[in-house]
Amino acid sequence: MTEPNKTKATLIEEIATLKSNLIRLEEQRQLLDNAYALARVGVWEHDVIADKTVYSDGLYRIFGYEPGEVQPTKQPFLGRVCPEDKARLQALMEDACKNKQAVAEMDYRISLPSGTETIVHTIIQFSFDADGRVLRITGAVQDVTESRRSEEQLRRSEENFRRLVESNPVAIAVTNKEGQCMTANPAMVKIFGYDSEEDFKSVPVYKHYHDIEDRKRLYAALEKNGMVRDFPVTATRKDGSLYFGELTSVYIKTKDEGFVLLTMFVDTTERRRHEEELNKTVEFLNEAQKMSQMGSFDLHLVSNVIAGSDEACRIFVFDKNNVVTIDTFLDSVHPDDKNYVKMALEDAVFNKTRLEIEHRIIRNNSDERIIHGRGGIICNHEGNPVKITGTVHDVTEKKRLDAELLRAQKLDTIGVLAGGIAHDFNNLLLGIIGNVSLAKNFIRPDDRVFSFLNNIEKTAMRTKDLTSQLLTFSRGGEPIKEVLPIKQLIKDCAALVLRGANIECRYDIADNLFNVAIDEGQISQVLNNIILNARHASLTAGGRVIKIDAKNVHVTSADANPLPDGDYVRITIKDSGPGIAQNIIHKIFDPFFTTQERASGLGLAVSYSIVKKHSGYIGVESKPGQGASFDIYLPATAAFKAAESSPGLYVSDSGTGKVLVMDDEEVVLDVSCEMLKLIGFKSEVAYSGKQVIEMYKKAWDAGAPYAAVIMDLTIPGGMGGKEAIAQLLEINPEVKVIVSSGYSKDPIMSDFKKYGFAGVLAKPYRVSEFSRVVRDILNIKP
Repeated sequence: MTEPNKTKATLIEEIATLKSNLIRLEEQRQLLDNAYALARVGVWEHDVIADKTVYSDGLYRIFGYEPGEVQPTKQPFLGRVCPEDKARLQALMEDACKNKQAVAEMDYRISLPSGTETIVHTIIQFSFDADGRVLRITGAVQDVTESRRSEEQLRRSEENFRRLVESNPVAIAVTNKEGQCMTANPAMVKIFGYDSEEDFKSVPVYKHYHDIEDRKRLYAALEKNGMVRDFPVTATRKDGSLYFGELTSVYIKTKDEGFVLLTMFVDTTERRRHEEELNKTVEFLNEAQKMSQMGSFDLHLVSNVIAGSDEACRIFVFDKNNVVTIDTFLDSVHPDDKNYVKMALEDAVFNKTRLEIEHRIIRNNSDERIIHGRGGIICNHEGNPVKITGTVHDVTEKKRLDAELLRAQKLDTIGVLAGGIAHDFNNLLLGIIGNVSLAKNFIRPDDRVFSFLNNIEKTAMRTKDLTSQLLTFSRGGEPIKEVLPIKQLIKDCAALVLRGANIECRYDIADNLFNVAIDEGQISQVLNNIILNARHASLTAGGRVIKIDAKNVHVTSADANPLPDGDYVRITIKDSGPGIAQNIIHKIFDPFFTTQERASGLGLAVSYSIVKKHSGYIGVESKPGQGASFDIYLPATAAFKAAESSPGLYVSDSGTGKVLVMDDEEVVLDVSCEMLKLIGFKSEVAYSGKQVIEMYKKAWDAGAPYAAVIMDLTIPGGMGGKEAIAQLLEINPEVKVIVSSGYSKDPIMSDFKKYGFAGVLAKPYRVSEFSRVVRDILNIKP
C-alpha cells in the first residue's frame, strides 16, 4: 500500500523508473550471457539453506544439454564427468568444505553423447557462516579443450626442439639482443672449450669474438636482412686459442613480442688449412692445364671482368695483358650460339646452379672451334652471387673423333644386313656370270648370240658392283688388296666420271708417289663417288674446275686426324661448287643422307667404309661459297706390283689332274666343275669340310692326290674351309688350296696366305679369272 502522502503522479513516475531499470538489467543479463557463450563459460549456484540450484544456459550447453532439458540437479551433470575425474572433483569440494577453503579449482574431463571428450576448468567459491557452515556454493565452468591441447602441443614442440638442439652435432646457441647467452647445446660448449653450459653462459658473447668488428658486421647484416648465412669469423676459445668458423644466425620472435638470436657455428679451421694447401698446388694446376689443353677462369659478376689462366687465353686467343670482360667473351661466341650462351649464364646466376654449356667460338675471324664450359656460382656471406669459377675445354677434335666413331657404328649396323644380302646375291650371280663366261667360249665373237651373252654379262657385272657396295657396309667386306701405283687409277676414274661434262680437271700429282696396297675396284668406287659429287656441285654453282692433288705425307699424332703415325698418300679432290652448309657437314658420311634428288645417299657412306677398311681416313672441309675439299689418306707401302698378264677371252685346256671342289650351293659346284672341265681338269665335289678331309686323305693314301682343292670359306651348320685347311696341311704340307667366298667377316679373304691358302677367288667370278687363279697356284702357263 502506498504512502498516504504520495500522489498518483509520483507512483506512475516510480513505476516507469522501475521498468527502465528492469530493461537495463535484462540488457546487461543478455550481454553477460553472450560474453559467457563467447568465452564458453557456464555458471551455477547452490543455496544450501534453501536447497536450491540454478544453472546458466551456458553450463547446460558445455555439458551437452539444451537449456532446461534436465532438472538443475547435480546428478545429470556429474554423470557426464569422466569416472577418473569425478572422484577427484568430489574430493576437491569435500576438502574445501572441511578446511573452510573459500576457493577451489581444477581441470576435469566431460564425456559428451557424441563420443567426444571435452576438457573444462572449474572455479568454485564457498560462503560460510560464523560457525563455519556452508551457506552458498558458486561455480564457473569454462571449456578449455583447445587451449589445453595447444599448450600440450607447444610443450611437446619445445621438448622436441630442446632434444634436437642438445643432440645436434652442430654448435647451437640462443642469445638475447643484449648479447647474453640464454642456452647453448653441448656441441657449442665443447667447441669453445668450456666445461658446462653454465660456464659458457657466464661469459658475454662479444668476448668469443677475436675481432669485435666481426660482431658489428654480423649485427649490421642481421638488422638489414633478419638472417645471415655462413658469416666468417675468427673466434676465441676459453684457453685463448684462436680458430676459424662460420656463423649462420637468424632473429626469432618470442611470446612477449621480443626477439632472440638463434646461432649455428661451424668450425672451419681444418677447411682453411686445406685451402692453404690447395693454394700451393696452383702452379702444378697451371702445368696440368697446359698438358690437357683445358683452361680455367673467374668471372666477377660485379665488375663483369674475366680472369683467365694462360691456357684459357690461348684457347680464346685473348691477350692476357688486356682486360677481358663478359662482352669481350661474347664477341668471340658464334653468332648462332650467342643468345644460348647469354641465357645459360643468366640462368646459372639467377638460380645459383652449376653452369655447363657447349658452344662454338670464332677465332681470328674464321677459325671455328667447339668449347665445353663448366662453372660454379660463388656467393658472398649474404648469399648473393659474386663470381663464376670454372673451366673451358677445346673439344673440337674430340667432337670430330666422336662423329667418326658414331658414323662407323652406323655403318656396322647396316653392314650386318648388307653382308647377308651380298652373300646370297654373289652365289646367284656366280650361276649367271659363270655360265655366261663358259658359253662365250663355245661361240664365235661374230655370232649374234655372242652379243646377247655380252649384254647379259655386262648387266650381271653391274649387279656385282651393287653387291660390292653392299659388302663395303659389312664387317666382312674386307678389301682383297694388291700393290698398285695409284697415279693412273686417279686419272682413269676422273676421265670416266667427267667425260662429256664441260669441266676442266687440273692435276697436281707427285712424280714419286708412294705405291699403295689397295682393292682396285673398291678404291675406284671411292674416287668415282667423290669426283661425281664434285662434278654435280661444280655444275650446280656454274663452276668449271675440279682440282685433284696427290702427294706423299707423313702423319704424326700432332695432326688433326685419327691415323697412326706413318707414311701415306693423300689424295685431295676440290670442287668449285657452293660448298657444304655447316649444319649438315657432319652428316654427309651417314648412310642414306643426301641433298640430291634421285640419289641413294650411299655414295659417301660407302666411300667412308672402304677407306676405313684400307686403314685410311677420309675427311672434308668446306666454307660457304668456296667449294668443298675431300682428303683421302691411304697407307703407303714399299712393295712393288708384280708383273701380270691379262687372260684372254678363250682359255686353253692344258690343265691335267683332278681338283676337289667344296661348296654348299649346287649352282656353285656345277659352274666350278664346268670351268675345270673347260681348262682340262677333272673334278669331284664335296659339301662340307669334313667330307673334303675324308676324300683328300683317301686319295692321298691311294697315291692319287688331288692337284688342288677349292673350298668355300664358311658352311652354315658345318665345317668350312677355315676349319678344314689346318687338317689338310697336316695330311700334305704342300697342299694347294684356293679359298672362295661371296662374303665373310673373316680377314682370311684379304690375307689368305697367312692362313695356309695358296689362292683366293671372290664370288662371283668368270672363267678367265677362275682359270688364272688355278693356273697360278699350279704354275701352269696359259
